Amino acid sequence: HEGQNDQTLALTWYANAGVYTHDTALTWFESLLGWIRYAVDALSRREEPLPLLFPHEARQLQTWQEGPRRALPVPSFPELFRRLAEKQPHRPAIVTATATHSYQAVNDRSDRLARTLLDLSLRRGEPVAVLTERSAALPEIVLGLWKAGGCYLPLSADLPGERLAFMAKDAGVRLLIVLDGLALPEELLDGPYTVIRPEETAVDTPPASPLAVMADDLAYILYTSGSTGAPKGVMLRHAGMLNLGLEMSARLGLRSDDRALLMASPSFDLWISDLLVTWSAGAALVPIRREEMNDIEGMKALFRQHGVTVAT
Repeated sequence: HEGQNDQTLALTWYANAGVYTHDTALTWFESLLGWIRYAVDALSRREEPLPLLFPHEARQLQTWQEGPRRALPVPSFPELFRRLAEKQPHRPAIVTATATHSYQAVNDRSDRLARTLLDLSLRRGEPVAVLTERSAALPEIVLGLWKAGGCYLPLSADLPGERLAFMAKDAGVRLLIVLDGLALPEELLDGPYTVIRPEETAVDTPPASPLAVMADDLAYILYTSGSTGAPKGVMLRHAGMLNLGLEMSARLGLRSDDRALLMASPSFDLWISDLLVTWSAGAALVPIRREEMNDIEGMKALFRQHGVTVAT
């Protein structure tokens, strides 16, 4: 409101003490004063007023955002898995209703898939699409393509064919892995894709030589829903992915004897998170299918049968 004379302005700031602390109210007040001063100075210099954040605010946000820094023990998740397979080769990595797959077995089979992809001239960071439902084979497949230096692009089979085709084309996909005998949607039939069906791969395929997957290499691409227009691919790198897995498994206190449910859609980042957190702890994944998710009473029995200790 106006002050005592026409030359001054007075600003009174009210804050609900039942909701906000004094420090919070004061911080907002000081920020508002800073904007006013900046606007007056900028207008006198004919500059654009009102930055989104002042330098000290940006520094504060950066500090809050990063948290404590910790060194990663390995540059990428595939290397972490290799070391776990050497340390605990016989511990279960994947548990299903019909089989238990050890760390050594998953490591060996993913090495063979990596060889298949490298023989197809896969380039470092190249997107590899995987057409899948909630498949028990998917964790091993994703591990294999990471070992070959590829970037995982999930194509969830329950999405419309038009959307799947858009994502594959937009990402520049050349190699398409199809799981569990799924039929290709009509929209993908005429694409320039080399289709790989792992169940048809020769069992005597030699494993890939260890590839140095680096922290800055692309790990996976997830597409937004497209609610604001066309879906957009978000690219994630190995360093952030590995950091997430190690930090979350430590915070949750996971141990190698834990068994974690894997039930999220393959095209949802929670699927990646559950995979990383579980395997970072040397624990076992328990993947389930859509029909098992829909059977609530059956889920209780499944938890008991497989000894599930962790579920998101």
